[in-house]
Amino acid sequence: MVRNNRIVYYVTSHGFGHLNRAAAVVEAMPRHVSVLVKTHRDLFPRWRESVRRRSDLIEGVFDCGAVHPPGESSLVDPAATLAKNQQVHAAALERLDREVAFLRSNSIAAVVSDIAPLPLRAANEAGIPSILVANFTWADIFANYVGSRSSGDRELLREMCHEYGHASHYFRAQPAIESHVADRACDVGLVTRRGRNRRTELLRELGLRRGSRLVYMYVGRYGQDDMEWTNLTRLADFQFVSYHPLEIRFPHWHVLDPDRWPPRDLAASVDAMVAKAGYGTVTDAMANRTPLIFPPRFGFAEHRVLAAGLRRWGGGISISTRDFKQLHLRRALELACKLSPKPSPWPSDGARRCARAILRLCRDR
Repeated sequence: MVRNNRIVYYVTSHGFGHLNRAAAVVEAMPRHVSVLVKTHRDLFPRWRESVRRRSDLIEGVFDCGAVHPPGESSLVDPAATLAKNQQVHAAALERLDREVAFLRSNSIAAVVSDIAPLPLRAANEAGIPSILVANFTWADIFANYVGSRSSGDRELLREMCHEYGHASHYFRAQPAIESHVADRACDVGLVTRRGRNRRTELLRELGLRRGSRLVYMYVGRYGQDDMEWTNLTRLADFQFVSYHPLEIRFPHWHVLDPDRWPPRDLAASVDAMVAKAGYGTVTDAMANRTPLIFPPRFGFAEHRVLAAGLRRWGGGISISTRDFKQLHLRRALELACKLSPKPSPWPSDGARRCARAILRLCRDR
């Protein structure tokens, strides 16, 4: 019998990969566990697209992650990143006492964070066990940016290291950056959801013939400003599916409804994927054994381990930034359509492992 079955899941507002990872864990939780999700309000629609089970959404911002130049998510602006995080962290610290009171007054059994550090401190002050589910920490990322910068930046880094140290448990999702601030790590493999192969349904919906070569292209929900979309005319023998409408209409570019076609189902239904290597795209590719064509991401510390994981798996095809932006993809697409990637080098049931561990904490409470 579970006496206290209420958890709070804090989800960073930085990127959809973290949200998808949290959604996979929440979907794996038994229905009698009550889940409160705290994240940025802008992510509420995406959460509702991703999670079918009951979960209550509450607005709460405790971190902001890396800051990219406008319209260019392949690059990171270190100075802007540190400045923005100082601002967000200071505002969250002012609300810390209220957050501790919220956890106590709502009889919370466990706190889970992906990947904000401050909720782990709030849980500790409330006397509640906390779990970090992540493949890196912001402290490990920002250590590369601080260097000899201002004392304020160094103080932010020290605060984050201290807050991550409050985690009762660290479930390390793979591929992961080795952390220097979060110990007691338990490797759980890929934290993702395997998709359903709906290829026949997709072809029928788009009016395409059976032998069509399908490519799922993801450039972020808001697009990429400097792509040479006119070069799509050279790839008319491939059929592209995406969530991003283009200003120019191409008969072989198809925009899908994400509520009906979640990324994991597209990954399971196509011949190849073209996307920047984020945690969500990489694990969708690995879990569904679909080749992934990806460009470099400069200044993005996680990219190194994600690219290494794709090489280890054997289904990743690296291309240059120039080829990605100018859509010089034919050689990579032809290669991808011939590949038959092996299973992921890590187990794909990480979400279920995390959910079981959270449930044990609830029972202990």
